[in-house]
Amino acid sequence: MEKGKAPNGRIDVTLHQFKVALSFPGEFRPYVRCVAKELKEMLGPNACFFDEHYTAQLARPNLHVLLHDIYGDRSDLVVVFVCAEYERKEWCGIEWDKISERRIQGGGDDIMYVRVGEGEVSGMTKLDGYVDAKNLTSKDVALMVEERVMVTEESTSLAARQHGERAARRTINEASTTDNLSVEDLEKLVLKARTLEVADRLNVKGGWQVAEIDKQDIATVVRDGHSGLTPLGDSYHSSWTCYTCLSPGPWNGNLCMNCGTPGELD
Repeated sequence: MEKGKAPNGRIDVTLHQFKVALSFPGEFRPYVRCVAKELKEMLGPNACFFDEHYTAQLARPNLHVLLHDIYGDRSDLVVVFVCAEYERKEWCGIEWDKISERRIQGGGDDIMYVRVGEGEVSGMTKLDGYVDAKNLTSKDVALMVEERVMVTEESTSLAARQHGERAARRTINEASTTDNLSVEDLEKLVLKARTLEVADRLNVKGGWQVAEIDKQDIATVVRDGHSGLTPLGDSYHSSWTCYTCLSPGPWNGNLCMNCGTPGELD
């Protein structure tokens, strides 16, 4: 089996980082199913969290814990299909708890409202913007979601790059004001500065942070107690690519930490 390839393109929903997650009441499932189908065509497989795509893996005790993780942390964008039914449904409420936390903590740049019916949702205000889907096709909505996904990825990359550049400058300033540095210490400071400024060259998404890099531009990245290796920049060998999620890892041994699927090492 090729590196990262899994039967039928399966991913592990307890590890995978989604580009977008859809939160909706069952009454609008047929419409949202069509949106999810369009998003799969636009963003690729396993980019969108839609519950029907992962039925087997969601059949577990304490499902609310997993959903909190996906809607709270492991989706770059959350799309809420707003209507009166959403307010009344228990599972929508479980997802909404974490979505509301995201709004409070981050300001809501990674949340998108699509109104599919009348009624209000607790926590929304009259000043919140939304897409009125009343006269839109599922493809129309999917195109708007795709646009937000792209913008979210760009803004996240820019913020990380600016933070890294500021941190790198501080490290270089520290080096310039320190006397009698050994060659070894100077090399360590240079590598530290490079580590801090490579955010825009990191190919993996979903909160992975660069811990260190080597002279071959291979980064060790960490997230939530997990770690892995991934190449920096665009010119890396195809053997790094996971054939399930199409991401260059990060790899921990033969396990793709982005989607949780194993592959044989080359």
